[in-house]
Amino acid sequence: MKYKYWFLSTLIFFSLASLIGFLLRLAFVVEMPESFEYRNWQHAHSHLAMMGWLSSAFIGLVIWLYKLKHPQFNRLFWASQAAVGVLLISFPIQGYGPISITFSCIYLLSIYLLSFYLFQAINKSVDTGMSRLILKTAIWFLIISTLGIFGLGPIIACGLKGSKLYYAAVQFFLHFQFNGWFVFVMIALIVEFLKQKNIPFHSKKLYRGYLFLTISCLLSYAQAVSWSTPEDFIFYTNSAGVILQIVGIYLILKALPLWNTIGDRMGAQLNPWIFKLAIFCIVVKASIQTLVAIPSIAIISYTIRNFVIGFIHLLMLGGLSLFILACFRYMQLLRKGNRFYIFLAAFLSTEALLFGQGLLLWMGKGFMPYYYEVLAFCSALFPIAIMLILVDMYKSSISSESELKI
Repeated sequence: MKYKYWFLSTLIFFSLASLIGFLLRLAFVVEMPESFEYRNWQHAHSHLAMMGWLSSAFIGLVIWLYKLKHPQFNRLFWASQAAVGVLLISFPIQGYGPISITFSCIYLLSIYLLSFYLFQAINKSVDTGMSRLILKTAIWFLIISTLGIFGLGPIIACGLKGSKLYYAAVQFFLHFQFNGWFVFVMIALIVEFLKQKNIPFHSKKLYRGYLFLTISCLLSYAQAVSWSTPEDFIFYTNSAGVILQIVGIYLILKALPLWNTIGDRMGAQLNPWIFKLAIFCIVVKASIQTLVAIPSIAIISYTIRNFVIGFIHLLMLGGLSLFILACFRYMQLLRKGNRFYIFLAAFLSTEALLFGQGLLLWMGKGFMPYYYEVLAFCSALFPIAIMLILVDMYKSSISSESELKI
């Protein structure tokens, strides 16, 4: 099975998502054509990034690293990617219209089937232990997150689009994707790598960290709905959730030898800073969420849009995307080069602008000079870097028999 082409397809969607992201930033600088519906293009951007890039790349990494086999994996992977390809066209044209809804359902169906066969393959070939437990939890969070998407149909049919219930369903999907599926599958891959390389780790601490993180994921959904339903009990529930999260992250960091041992084992095949920066971004993400345990800060976090976008990109671009690129680099799908530094420059500069401008708005200082122009310029570096990475992967060669290493 040519896994290389799976990962090539994910990078294609990542590059297209970044290009659309640049257009969304450019829309604040130049006048766009009347046919340019900002919200529709925003939907296309988010669906490509989450479905075509992150989810698909993680599913591919899981199947390859765990050496899972099933005759339906290849068909279902390409079915899900084809559905995302249709969404790339349909969202800019009609938004959440009939075609977009239909192919969103086709995508979800392929994910359900993939999850079912993944569970079968895991039960058959993966030894019991923390890696298996965390991976299965990640897949369950993936399945649970889709309930929010299926809830949108009845909500819209009842004329409740734009209501608190509507946004609660959207946030349900996003929360269990970001804080459930993506974070847990990343941890599972790291633990499986340690196991395969016979690198010791503290299983009891890891299990306690896993429990704290799982409970935290369930409770901290309250943060996602606190902006639309600012009730005291919701803030208190979220406060408990984010405190459990930081404790869970701390225990996991103590349990796993992430900083030195993994870097030594990966050697020259990896740019160690990519992996370490990805882990650092996850820690910063958890630390920021801990701050919103204070209700007054929680209100600021969701009322200033710059903070919201900056936080999402901290996780998606900093934590998750860098981790996946580190995996590709170690698997020798990518070579060393300046393209990684271009990506890093884009990430750090846009994060500094988003959070910096957010702080200025919080302090009532207005906008920094040429904010949108500079943000658009820095955002242009993303598609440049990712397309260079894509070309590099295309030129690289790896046989289907090669062992996946992370």
